[in-house]
Amino acid sequence: MGQTASGQGWLANAAIGRAIRLALVNLGGARPAGIDKATFGHPGKYTYCIAENEANSPWEPYHVDQGFGAETSTVTVFAAEAPHNVNNHAFDPYRLLDAIAGTITTLGANNYYVMGEYVLVLGVDHARILDQAGWKRRHVQRYLFEKARLPVSRLKYGGMYVERLERNLWPALDRARR
Repeated sequence: MGQTASGQGWLANAAIGRAIRLALVNLGGARPAGIDKATFGHPGKYTYCIAENEANSPWEPYHVDQGFGAETSTVTVFAAEAPHNVNNHAFDPYRLLDAIAGTITTLGANNYYVMGEYVLVLGVDHARILDQAGWKRRHVQRYLFEKARLPVSRLKYGGMYVERLERNLWPALDRARR
């Protein structure tokens, strides 16, 4: 379809997301005030599940990129914080990816302080803009790896474990730019 990828209306998304959450709670013990110590919680803990639009993507499916056969049905499980919308209508790959890099490096984002990873979900239109400019998934990943960085001096304004900053930040942090 191409609309409301992570929103209401897609029964499979809700069923898979709910099944994973039930397993985490009932088998893994991820109950509030127990293992799950989230302050505000996360609405995605109920049905945070989206499907890849393989038919309209200009790139090979993610599971193929990860070494699975094209006909193999896969599910990727990823612990994530809330989605961060990137509102960008640029038709230039650099402007688009710079906006994404800026969103990734938002002060206060959980992943930046606890060495988390990101999942970037691109709409078909943005993927096509990148593809038409010759960018493949690996190019996007490399560009964002290089651009989504903050100097330690910026990170010292806040975040988790400020007093132990050097120990808790990404290993790839540019420590030279203090």
